[in-house]
Amino acid sequence: MEKSKLKHIDIVQSTITRLAKNSFLIKGWTITLLTGLLVFLSKHGITDKFVYYIIFLLPIGIFWILDSYYLWQERLFRGLYDRITDDLNGESDLKMKIPIDIKDKIRFRSALFSISEIIYLLLAVVSVIIVIAW
Repeated sequence: MEKSKLKHIDIVQSTITRLAKNSFLIKGWTITLLTGLLVFLSKHGITDKFVYYIIFLLPIGIFWILDSYYLWQERLFRGLYDRITDDLNGESDLKMKIPIDIKDKIRFRSALFSISEIIYLLLAVVSVIIVIAW
């Protein structure tokens, strides 16, 4: 295997790792923000529960889309990684651009409604509903 192929694999792997870490951080920031909002709003005594739902569900939706974007990008780069490793004896051009055929197979919608995103989203929404109702 050529040095350029090994370097290309290494670069793509580091990109996948970075995207996975970003996704993990988004989940952590979601919990942190929801907890901070809960503490802040509990001290200000808002009585309208609809306002609570809006205040809590808006950041959940924003972080859900952002986290799904990172998951989608990670999947795209995994597709690129697979493409590179399919031909280990060939030469590498070191390009990081995702080919169109990979983008056609891996859609943002699939990341948005993936099992991990749905479970994470449902847990956050159910937690908010329980806290507000209580």
